Amino acid sequence: MAGPRVRILLVDDDVAHLRRLEALIGRCLPGDIHVEMATGVQWALEKLSAKTFDVCFLDYRLGDGTGLDVLRAADPVRARTAFVFLAAEARKDWAYQALAHGAMDYQVKGRLDAFELQKCLGFALFRKSKELELRMEAMRDALTGLGNRSLFDEMARSALEQARRARERAALLFMDVDGLKPVNDTYGHQAGDRLLKMVGARILTRVRKCDILARVGGDEFAALLPRIDEPKTAVRVARDIEAAVTQAPYRIGDHDIRVGVSLGAAIFPDEAADLDTLVRVADARMYRVKARRGGRTRLGGEMAWLRTPAAH
Repeated sequence: MAGPRVRILLVDDDVAHLRRLEALIGRCLPGDIHVEMATGVQWALEKLSAKTFDVCFLDYRLGDGTGLDVLRAADPVRARTAFVFLAAEARKDWAYQALAHGAMDYQVKGRLDAFELQKCLGFALFRKSKELELRMEAMRDALTGLGNRSLFDEMARSALEQARRARERAALLFMDVDGLKPVNDTYGHQAGDRLLKMVGARILTRVRKCDILARVGGDEFAALLPRIDEPKTAVRVARDIEAAVTQAPYRIGDHDIRVGVSLGAAIFPDEAADLDTLVRVADARMYRVKARRGGRTRLGGEMAWLRTPAAH
């Protein structure tokens, strides 16, 4: 297990057992290991919401509930943490419930020696990585290779929660490709699909690595820009995207095709305190732009900002 840091959370209301398990981990897993502890459901959930852990060893009996309460509330199917369920006895009903709620393994505490610990840890991490790979693949847009609406919603909500805790701004950009229907009608849907793929690739060159970009509809894209210092940063990114999409034609077959783009934007937390409201604001602004243009395709897009948010 040498190499990158492995973050482990131990959850048990038996402090003596927590210390024994911590010592066992330290002996069995050489390398850069970081271990934290929690003795109850609420404490565990607070830690899981505030930090990312690779593995959580979770006891069944806790002072303010059970390990199943943590599994249900932590939504392990969507989390990156591999949960290993611990119990004082081998009970099939507990094991079934734990696995049904997303745990990667079930272990009897008294049988957990160095060999079993290393084995279950490796097994849990492997299963979790495969689960995440499959989920990520299912949440990719097959045409553009970008995320789809489901992946965007999940990642954007997480990014906004981080921005909330850090008291940072974020911006949401909604973009609609203008002129896709004439392309489909004139050259066919295959040409339209190629166009969308090329538009997505151009947008991707104008966002930062930390930004979240997805195709959220037939001809709609969305980008969540975390950690922006001021609204002008989002304006600059939006204008870069506008230029990338519209300035040069798209060569499809023997044709040079030009399209426009309409953009709407909203700032978190100035204009909306949650993703759903942020989406509604940005989406409404985008459609106001399209309505003003009456469906006409121009070289160069437009952006809608109802107001410039005041500085903090």
